[in-house]
Order: sequence, then structure tokens, then C-alpha cells
Amino acid sequence: MRAAAAHFIGEHDFRNFCKADVATVRSFRRRILSFNIDPVPTSAADKAHQVFAMTVRGTAFLWHQVRCMAAVLLMVGRGQERPEVVSELLDMDATPRKPQYSMAPEEPLLLYACGFSGLSFRRSVPAMEGVLGDVAGLMHRHLIGAALTAACHSRLTKDERSVVGQWGFNEHRVTK
Repeated sequence: MRAAAAHFIGEHDFRNFCKADVATVRSFRRRILSFNIDPVPTSAADKAHQVFAMTVRGTAFLWHQVRCMAAVLLMVGRGQERPEVVSELLDMDATPRKPQYSMAPEEPLLLYACGFSGLSFRRSVPAMEGVLGDVAGLMHRHLIGAALTAACHSRLTKDERSVVGQWGFNEHRVTK
């Protein structure tokens, strides 16, 4: 996935990596400054449940560009595409028409920061306290949900009554 993501860096025509908004878009050329894929620390003990973050820095993005880029990278990670598919899709002569593939889901995407030349943003103490409280509450709810899900998964995999790939039901009768 990292090898595929490296092809995105630089200025390219991203028409094969967006939803075309031909009414408002004059150019599909955009510049990607960096694209990193890094592991995110979680409480999951096994590699099957490891989480990675894709961090993309660019000068501007097209409509659904990041979701389309992530979708192709996920296909590369699953072995459904070769890493070179990214450079092929960025080459308008080689691939003049966008192939049909699903976009990555929007739920895990987070726009963290925007920067503008000559403009800086400041955060007030009360605003930061409020945001930190909201984020802490959200994180707490998700951590509880993740812990419950992990506990359920762990118990199911250790349960002697469970046979993977075979369905068995116990019949219980209550007599009076």
C-alpha cells in the first residue's frame, strides 16, 4: 500500500480518483505533498485487527478524491490490485476513462486541519476545553464499544462449544 501511495505524491490529473463535478471543476490537476500509511496503536493483540491511518497532505482536493484514493489503496492491500495500478490510473493516455470501483466508506475519514498561505487560526482556551471534552467523551464511548466487541470475539474463539465452520444448536427443554 505504501508503494502504491507513493505514486500519488506530486502534481497529477486525478480525474480517475474523484467524482466528476464537471459543472464547477475547471481542472482535475491537484498536488499531493505527502501520503503516509502508519499503524495506529490499539488494544487489539493480533495483527488481523491492526488499524492503520492514511495521512494525506495536499494543496487542494477534488470531490471524493480521498475516498477514491483510499479505495484503490485498500484493494492493493487486499491483493486485488497491484501497486502500479495507481500510476496507471494517473496516466490519462493509458487510462482515459475512470474504471468502476466503489469508494471507501466515509465514516473513518477525518479532515483534521486546513492551512492557507498567510492565514493562521487560533483556538481560545474555552473552545479547546469544549472540544477536548467532546472528543474525550466520544473516545470513551468508542473504547467501551471496542472493549466489549473484543471481549465477545475472544470468548467466542475460546468457547469449547464453538466449532468454526460448523453450526450446531443445543436443544433445551423445560419440563414442569
